[in-house]
Amino acid sequence: MILTGKNESLEKYQKIARIPEMLIALAFLSLGVIMLVQIGFTNIGGWFHLKLLLVVIAIPMGIIGFKKNNRIMIIISALLFIYLVLLSFLKTPLLFN
Repeated sequence: MILTGKNESLEKYQKIARIPEMLIALAFLSLGVIMLVQIGFTNIGGWFHLKLLLVVIAIPMGIIGFKKNNRIMIIISALLFIYLVLLSFLKTPLLFN
């Protein structure tokens, strides 16, 4: 919606979806911590640190982009998340082959 300039529709959606989004984010974070504890910190794969760094960059970039209505930051953040999902499924970095 932000890419098409429908800011009013986006604001309405954000008001409705705020609580469900927070619950989903908390669930993802909790499950990630649980999985990390189960696997153990010594058995972490080699690309874990790259993934974690990209997540730490993409989340604030997306939040700031939405607050300031900065389309470029939102697009970069979304592309980072798409890359992270692909990286998780393929288990090898696409850019470093």
